[in-house]
Amino acid sequence: MKLRNKITLISAATLMALSPAATVLSNNPSVVQAAKVSKKTITTNQFDNFRYNGNGKELSGFVKKNTTLPRLSGLVTIKGKKYYRVGKNTYVRADAVAKIDNKNTLLLNYNSYVYNNKGKRVKVPTLKKNLPILFYNTKTIKGKKYYRIGKNQYVKAANVGVVNGKIQYVDETYVTVKADKTHSYTKDGYANDTQYKKGQKVRVDQFIYTPASGSDDFAAFNDDSAVPFYRIKGEKDAYLSSLDVTPRKAMKAVNYDDLHYTFAEYTQPADMPIYTINGTPSDVVVPHAATNAERQINVDRLMYIWVPSEKKAELFYHISSQYVMAPEGDVYTIGKAHKFVGDGFVKQSDVKVSGLELKPVNTPEEAEQDSKTATVGDKQALQNEIDKHTDVEKSDAYRLTSRNKREAYDTQLKLAQDVEKSNTSTIAAVKLAVWSLQQKTNDLDGAKVHVKNVNQLTEAEARKVYRVAYNANDVYTPQYNYLITIRFSDHNRRLSMNVRHYSKATQDPKFLVSSTDTELKISDYATDK
Repeated sequence: MKLRNKITLISAATLMALSPAATVLSNNPSVVQAAKVSKKTITTNQFDNFRYNGNGKELSGFVKKNTTLPRLSGLVTIKGKKYYRVGKNTYVRADAVAKIDNKNTLLLNYNSYVYNNKGKRVKVPTLKKNLPILFYNTKTIKGKKYYRIGKNQYVKAANVGVVNGKIQYVDETYVTVKADKTHSYTKDGYANDTQYKKGQKVRVDQFIYTPASGSDDFAAFNDDSAVPFYRIKGEKDAYLSSLDVTPRKAMKAVNYDDLHYTFAEYTQPADMPIYTINGTPSDVVVPHAATNAERQINVDRLMYIWVPSEKKAELFYHISSQYVMAPEGDVYTIGKAHKFVGDGFVKQSDVKVSGLELKPVNTPEEAEQDSKTATVGDKQALQNEIDKHTDVEKSDAYRLTSRNKREAYDTQLKLAQDVEKSNTSTIAAVKLAVWSLQQKTNDLDGAKVHVKNVNQLTEAEARKVYRVAYNANDVYTPQYNYLITIRFSDHNRRLSMNVRHYSKATQDPKFLVSSTDTELKISDYATDK
């Protein structure tokens, strides 16, 4: 799931949350004075901002980002919030200001002391958080960064939240838990046993949209948008929902997918062709008319392929999935069609990419050489990889992984066997078959759940065991529609499964073909060793 568009919204919300305090320090010349009114200017920050009237009510239309406006007043308080008047009965919130009179301006996250150039506290009133403060430059004092706000007056950079309208993101911070019995979660959204108390502070080192961010359990209440998580520092797989905590400092939201995958978006105003390892178009295209279909696909390899029709090598991206979504007709509807492409490719020149950067794995010269027909010797590495399948299929990695990953491995194994048997396979096809089978083997991530006591599972452990047990027993039967139900009983000491097969795509009892109950061994899916 791609969630990149949400990041800007989160950043804007973070900035808007920095509402200015009601009091302005009158004895500090670097703080903007409410009493002085002059025809000067303010420049807005990097977001579009609301306009308000004298009662603090939103007016229609926005002030565009990075806009310079006349400053017709100093700070004005309206219903406890601070504004600048920029027109007749028109105001802009003070936290929307990036610069004042085109001078550098900062906002503090916390009430802060003022220091001199020796790092010693100056006896002046404490600066209040979220007040617009002019600054001149930065200075390092005893290894720490400060902003100079006046003659021999400095404020700690660690306390600064916004500089010239831009949020100052940090790599690590603390978050404060909002309620008792708050759980941490795995990246896939499964609750861990660890619970946190209200007010507890937890060190975090990443603010990220995990695979669970878009699920209904974690969507924001107001608009069902995806919610990012804070990764707990030092934990292997533990995240706190941003709905459950308050951060001390802002962290830039990142996307789990962008850190782990590469995406190619087709940019051409035509059907999207899918190519083979031999540089020829396959039988599958994504129709241009289906503009709402997936014209953005996951890719996992960049390589040169020899194109016979052009007698040269070109760069192609390998599609990570064995299927692409290629709906028929002029209008894309819910009746989407997944077309099998096996090892398919898209031309680098046809797409723009995002996410994890890929580098070419071969050269144009190697691509030309590999376009020759493979010999028996060229296929030996492929045969060795194929011969591993018996051990692979007996492993927990295969047995306990999700059905789609098992099926992807099975399909890739069959493709590899076909390449090995064919007398016309090119060296490139053989090398690709080896790599692709290795990739699908590495994707097999099944494993027993590590628990404290396999005979006395906690609720969090039971939820994880349930997922593994379901994966292991989810076996596709094409002639039936089936329903698998797995249940714990006796305080998580017994595990059972019911499988129902229906002759039609419905759970109507009159179409029930069979119903089978089976006792499962928890130790098949969990271990305390």
